[in-house]
Amino acid sequence: MRVCFRVDASFQIGSGHVARCKTLANELRNRGVDCHFLCRDLAGNIIESISRDGFTVMTLLDDTGTSVCGPDDDYGVPHGAWLETDWMTDAHQTIERLKVAETDWLVVDHYALDARWETHVRPYVRKVMVIDDLADRKHACDILLDQNLVPDTELRYRRLISPHCARLIGPQYALLKSAYGALRLRTPPRLGPVRRILVYFGGADLHNMTGLAVKAFNAMQRDDVTLDVVLGEQCIHADSVRALAHGRTNVVFHEALSSLAPLMLKADVALGAAGLTSWERCCLGLPSLVITLAANQKNNATELDRQGLARWLGDFSDVSVQSLTDSLRDVIDGADIEQWSRMCLNVLDGQGTGRVASILTLDINTSLRCRLAQVSDERLLLRWVNDPTVRTQSFTTAKITAEGHRRWFYQRLRQHEACRIYIVETNEALPVGQVRFDCTQEGWEIDFSLDQIARGRRLGSQLLKTAISKFTRGAKAHANFLGRVKLDNASSQGVFARLGFERSSRGDHIVYRSSSCEGAVM
Repeated sequence: MRVCFRVDASFQIGSGHVARCKTLANELRNRGVDCHFLCRDLAGNIIESISRDGFTVMTLLDDTGTSVCGPDDDYGVPHGAWLETDWMTDAHQTIERLKVAETDWLVVDHYALDARWETHVRPYVRKVMVIDDLADRKHACDILLDQNLVPDTELRYRRLISPHCARLIGPQYALLKSAYGALRLRTPPRLGPVRRILVYFGGADLHNMTGLAVKAFNAMQRDDVTLDVVLGEQCIHADSVRALAHGRTNVVFHEALSSLAPLMLKADVALGAAGLTSWERCCLGLPSLVITLAANQKNNATELDRQGLARWLGDFSDVSVQSLTDSLRDVIDGADIEQWSRMCLNVLDGQGTGRVASILTLDINTSLRCRLAQVSDERLLLRWVNDPTVRTQSFTTAKITAEGHRRWFYQRLRQHEACRIYIVETNEALPVGQVRFDCTQEGWEIDFSLDQIARGRRLGSQLLKTAISKFTRGAKAHANFLGRVKLDNASSQGVFARLGFERSSRGDHIVYRSSSCEGAVM
């Protein structure tokens, strides 16, 4: 399997996009996937860092030809200028490099690229996944990942992607290094008092917020508190920041770190931006003060502040040495650190990278298991039943209301002898679909559906076979099965046919029949 990442880093873009793509690439490589990067040669890029991690980087150089964008063109998307060329040129260069070998997944993490670019490139790959945070442009992709905690995230992409695009929404899909998930299990909540503060403002820190933090810390004159300062590899203010702490033994500098996790674990409070590190801090229960460095961080910062997971101090241009000093004093002397820390620990489990990697590598060889549905599966089943494809293929196509679904679901759970609902998932507990058996006079009628993430992977037959095997192992007698399928539902017809069900026509639909004692599906 081959996965290519189209992602850039620069002084303007920062390094966070590359960082999260490298994290996903590392997880995929551990699963035997061949990963490559396509990066433009921009000022402040970290192409050498990607190469040092053992990944092949295909560099997109400045184009000397004619650009399709004129000098006054706004590039069509708010951050289009970050590409430093026009999207068509970038697409052509990307395609030339993709032609080298067949690509199963193209992962695009770039605010300057949108549906135009994706539509142009996608004929040269099997599938496309887009990583986004902004919801400010249309996409043409199979999966969209937004790991942020933003109000109405499920709704804000509604008009920007196809109804058939799978959406991975929320911090449970945050692309964190494996160390965070492992450490979270051993991380207790902070109990206070605050004795160690961690400062990190990204790889470049163009606005020198690190320097501002050191000045504010100096102004507090607290010898009982230690400040851990992390300087990114692109930090252009490193020398001046070090000079601010000359002679201070309780200001400790750190550079060239492979992970912030050990320092986060030791810290009582953090000070930083509102990007990817927000989820790293939450995963390890670390209360934080955040300052936004760009407009695209404001939605995330607002919601973190609203839910009490961080305190947003404002945009970088609004924060002064005095205001930051006051905020630090307030946290050190008056915050309920234990409650704050517990709230952060409840946000995510740090397993998002594994979840996303499992989704990308789903195929016919993926091992599946199933379990009986639980009350906690209500929202998951409601999402599946209202999937546009599921509604189209159902005999009743109207959307199911949440209240109506709840009543139906609770009733079915209480009818264990007449109804069995199974959740089918991977060995890593990633749900891929549901199978329901309803007892009728003709036998056990089957209803099944796949999550959007599992479609096009030839998993339908394995899904149904796994559930029938589970059902028959617990049955007290031989079971007769039947399935009713619309005439135009070719995918479900294929599933039943491959499992040996006998077909018969009945008016406007097809009936498939089988018996567990005849060897079918076993």
